[in-house]
Amino acid sequence: MNPSKRISIWAFWLVVLQQEVIPLIMVDRRAGMLLFSVLYHLWKEANRMAKNWVLCANCIARDKKFRDERLRAADAAYGKVSLEEYERLRAQARSQGLAYDRTLQEDYEIGVRDGVFRVSYRCSCEHCGFGYKFKHEERVVENWQKL
Repeated sequence: MNPSKRISIWAFWLVVLQQEVIPLIMVDRRAGMLLFSVLYHLWKEANRMAKNWVLCANCIARDKKFRDERLRAADAAYGKVSLEEYERLRAQARSQGLAYDRTLQEDYEIGVRDGVFRVSYRCSCEHCGFGYKFKHEERVVENWQKL
């Protein structure tokens, strides 16, 4: 998870504890503990999905295309500029790569719940805006009943 998002999530929960749970525990311990339990389970459910940050394939492809264009421009300058300038242009085109790292957030979930097998996947890139969603559900247990 992005470190700034991790900090903001913890700050949010700290505020909830300070403003909602602790005052309620001081007034009614049972109600406060119940609220804390509910909030904890909601937080746990929200964090059940995997959250990974990886390099974005779209950003890599765009960067490669941009680098190739700079190399072609440097090659086109051959014979028109000094040898030192030509070598500088080529070196600059080769050296400039991705200036960002792990901008694609992947969230996914897989499992069986209530007799239904579920797979969900979602990704989005903070840099280029690329995104993708996939979801599949299939009943695997017939006549499933809650106990």
